[in-house]
Parts: sequence; C-alpha cells; structure tokens
Amino acid sequence: MKKIILAITLIAVAVASRLLPHQPNFTAVLAAALFAGAYLSGSLATFVALASMAVSDAMMGYYNPQSMAFDYSAMVLVMLVGMSLTMNGRKIDGKRVISAPLAGSIAGSILFFVISNLGVFLSGELYPLTWSGLIACYVAAIPFFRNTILSTLTFSLVLFASYEVALKAIRGGKPLKRISYS
Repeated sequence: MKKIILAITLIAVAVASRLLPHQPNFTAVLAAALFAGAYLSGSLATFVALASMAVSDAMMGYYNPQSMAFDYSAMVLVMLVGMSLTMNGRKIDGKRVISAPLAGSIAGSILFFVISNLGVFLSGELYPLTWSGLIACYVAAIPFFRNTILSTLTFSLVLFASYEVALKAIRGGKPLKRISYS
C-alpha cells in the first residue's frame, strides 16, 4: 500500500507541476521519473513515468502523436537513469543523496532534450527535414533546456533528500530497499 501511495503522490506532483502556472519546461516530471526509477520496482516506476505525462496531456490537450511517442519513450529512459542510480548494490544514502540525483538530473535532462527535440524535428511540422532544419530545431530548444535542467535538479534534490530524511526519521537510519510491486 505504501508503494501505491508513493506512486500516486509522485504522479500528482508531476501533473500539478505541469498544470499550475510555471515557466516553460520548469516542471517536476523528469524528477518524478528519476525518483520512481530509483525507489520503485520496474513496472510501478514505468507506470509513474508514463502516467505523469498521460494524465497531464489528457488535461492539457494532446499534440503530434509522433512527438508524443518520442517524449514518452524519453520518459521511460529517464526512469531507467533513475534505476541506474541504485544498481549493483549501491544505495542512495546520506553520502550520495546529493551526487546521485545531481548526476541523474543532468543525464536525464540531456537525454530528454535530445530525444524529445528529435521527435519534434522528425514530425516535420515545424522544421524542414534537412540538416539545417535539425540544427534549427535544437538551437530553438536551447532556452527551454535551461529550465528543464534547473527544474529537474531542483525537484530531484527535494524529492531524494526529503525521502531520505523521512526514512531516517521513521526507520532510525536504516535505508529502505527498492520497493517491489509484487
């Protein structure tokens, strides 16, 4: 039950950050996907990453299906970056509660930038399908990337640090293992 509450909370935070007034691309969506990947099981983490986008897209309106496919795929890859933060027996602890989300936020933001803008370019709606069109697409996206990386860093640090502080308070310092869906 705790894992479901955590997943629903992450989705609600991500959706709210897209629906409430905000600077362009300054949302918690990528941070929620990173966090879900780090702390939830694969299927539940994937659900959080995709549901965060699907629920908010349903409320805001859908856009080019090809671009959406790239965006949703990028969200799953960002969630996998989150999973990599705790692989090979390494756990996020007090020593890594800053460095792991920091590295994940930067990697996830770059991944999302590259993949989502490739989808925009390949849709053919805004840019000619030429090398100059591809370059123009990425150059036009640079101002949005600034907010993406700043928001992902901010929300990730808040999510990861708050969770670790709460765990230490609740469990007397014992870290919680990855939450399994089954």
